[in-house]
Amino acid sequence: MNKKSIETVFSKKSDHWQTPERLYNLFNEYAFYDPCPYMSKKDNLKEKWQPYCFINPPYSQIKIWINTIIEKLEKNEIEVLYLLIPSRTDTKYFHRLVSLPYKIDVVFIKGRLKFSNSNSAPFPSCLIRIQRDINIIGIVTYYLDLEETLYFIKLSEKILCNERKENERK
Repeated sequence: MNKKSIETVFSKKSDHWQTPERLYNLFNEYAFYDPCPYMSKKDNLKEKWQPYCFINPPYSQIKIWINTIIEKLEKNEIEVLYLLIPSRTDTKYFHRLVSLPYKIDVVFIKGRLKFSNSNSAPFPSCLIRIQRDINIIGIVTYYLDLEETLYFIKLSEKILCNERKENERK
């Protein structure tokens, strides 16, 4: 990575990366709550969240958002969460996330995402899916392009929807 790319990734100019439109629209289609909408001035960290969330946090505040996510998971306030973050597997926050006692899927997205408000990102991205499920604990990793990632989300939510319907019948 050249000096300019490093400065962009870690500068205040790159704090908000607007979620790729197709990805964001898919989460809206499944009625996922976004406590951190692009360029929002509202502090939703302390607010009550809905059980199904999608978060693309300001990257300078990832640790704060992850601490809040973990707190809300422990309080059973979140059922399913998708988190779009830079793929920085060497960070403490990444290790905290993937070691949580829940069903965790990590999708390493091939190539560089093109965020809606910029050119391609100067960093790789990953989408982490955390599902509170008393029957399944563990981590599964995938290496998918954006199209495959969209399919993964659709399939995961279809399965979850079927599981909820099955549990309601019992």
